[in-house]
Amino acid sequence: MGDYRLGATLGVGSSAVVREGVDERSGERLAIKIVDKNRAARYKIVRRLNNEVVHMRAVEHPNVARLVDVVHARAGLYLVLEHGGRDLYGYVGATFPNMVVPEPVARHVVSQLVAGCCALSARGVVHHDVKSENVLVAPGIEDGQVAAVRLTDLGMSETYEPGQRGKAFCGSPGFFPPEMVAAADYDPFKVDAWSIGCVALELLLGRHSRDDPAEFAVALSSALADLAAALRASPLPAEAKSFLESALTEDPDDRPAVEELAGHPW
Repeated sequence: MGDYRLGATLGVGSSAVVREGVDERSGERLAIKIVDKNRAARYKIVRRLNNEVVHMRAVEHPNVARLVDVVHARAGLYLVLEHGGRDLYGYVGATFPNMVVPEPVARHVVSQLVAGCCALSARGVVHHDVKSENVLVAPGIEDGQVAAVRLTDLGMSETYEPGQRGKAFCGSPGFFPPEMVAAADYDPFKVDAWSIGCVALELLLGRHSRDDPAEFAVALSSALADLAAALRASPLPAEAKSFLESALTEDPDDRPAVEELAGHPW
């Protein structure tokens, strides 16, 4: 593939395959997303692909995966990305047997995740699909440490003007906010804050049921009293509990945007 050598498959989706890659000129490790153009047209995701490319090119930040190159071929489109490590969900499962991450590690991950979302928001971009599978982590030198965190997969991202309302129903079960289900429109700049709260909850309490994500989504959306009870019983530091309660505020009018989360003392 020109200057890039393809390697092992990292993941498979409905319209794309992600494979390891190497830049033959520099030796840099890469992740190459190969999109089947026919499938993309069939699943009507051409606009999403365009958004992904435009937004990744517009935002240069250490906590957002870098788009290295775009290669067009007859049947496929190749998005050449920096290799940011493995996805957060897989890393946590392989590193922490009970799927609960030590609070200092979780704080480090979430702070970088918030920084990445702030970089997008500064450009008017909402990720719309923040979840642990879309967060890449580079392990640190010692076991259980994380050196770098990068947001990836901006396929659902959208650009909004200040005050503009969102109408699209998008995201992943267990990570989109309740107002996306309950309201005809919503404040898009509050969406990523909720999703970050879900990731933080998953890391700190291991409360995400992957066997039945829809059930977990309902629990988060309609039974936040259960979450409050779990937090009261948890030995987490008060600031960590406060962060979760803030990000997972059910009323979007009272929920902070990602820029406000960045100023949280946790």
